Amino acid sequence: MANEMGQILTSVLTCEESLHKLRPMAEGLMERYRKAGETPPELMYVDRCCCRVHGVSSVEQLFSDWTDAGMLVRLDIFHWIHRFDAALRTDHHPKYALFKSSLSATVFAYNKDDMAQLVQAIRAGHPTSYASLSYSQIIEIHVSKSDMSHHVRRITVGVQETCARVNSAIDILKGSAGMDENQVHLFKEAATIDHIWGNQQKHLECIQDQPGRNMYTITKYVTRTSVRLPRYSTERGSNSLEGFHSFLPKMIPGPHSAAVSFQVYILAGIARLNSDRESASVKGQKGRKYKVYVSPLVYRLNQRCQELFGEVEETNFRRADWSGVSVLSIIRAFQCSCTLCSDQRDTSSRRR
Repeated sequence: MANEMGQILTSVLTCEESLHKLRPMAEGLMERYRKAGETPPELMYVDRCCCRVHGVSSVEQLFSDWTDAGMLVRLDIFHWIHRFDAALRTDHHPKYALFKSSLSATVFAYNKDDMAQLVQAIRAGHPTSYASLSYSQIIEIHVSKSDMSHHVRRITVGVQETCARVNSAIDILKGSAGMDENQVHLFKEAATIDHIWGNQQKHLECIQDQPGRNMYTITKYVTRTSVRLPRYSTERGSNSLEGFHSFLPKMIPGPHSAAVSFQVYILAGIARLNSDRESASVKGQKGRKYKVYVSPLVYRLNQRCQELFGEVEETNFRRADWSGVSVLSIIRAFQCSCTLCSDQRDTSSRRR
């Protein structure tokens, strides 16, 4: 489980995802929130068990204290889109990426004001040569995917509009448009894609953004050809956990590891990941300059820079005081390296 900054709040290895096995994790996390004096989350994104089809979902049972306080459980749109893979030929079919892109377009629309501001910035860079190009031509030719993801917010279009768009995309690709040069169709069977789409329609309301809720934060502003553009970071979905899954194998230095060593490597990797996420979340993206995880080394660097230049190098570095702390306490603190637990430890230190 991760927070909106992508920091890992808790990580559990279990042989099954039953309520019995996951309940200690949920209760422990809610208890940490209570001890830290934090309000419950307003929104939780999950990859399953999101809708009340047959009563209260299992996630709502696990986090009943939070849902009673008003927390909403929503399905992650990334996982909803990938559920259609069961009806697709995913192995190198040329129309696979097209269909997945069209599914994303059925759910989202780009913010018109952000897009207009981005086009204005691009036109300002070449006012003469781009004067003859229309608005749509500028977007098609000169707006990159990176520009769209960083400077243009996306909004959900509603249940009815999404349903109509998905129906249209599936109907078009059911015909010859869904075949490759060898006449192999993208869909395994027409009945299969219809069955998958019929099952996923119940989640259309679940994947919509909550009305009136801002799903983006401005991390910094960049100036592009005299036009000031905001750089956005989204709080929607659980994509940060996908990044954690790709980072997870790098935490283990070799294929063979004892049980205790394996856990230490995992905890050390999570601590490093949380430190990076905290630095990246600083407004203006002026967090830690160097990804060095040896605290005494960073502390000595700041000391030398203060003595020689009158200022520290890592202004956002916080030194932990481990004097008089037992080894067991260090391990426990090492396990909880997210901002939530850092704030909790700071509060406890001030009380002592």
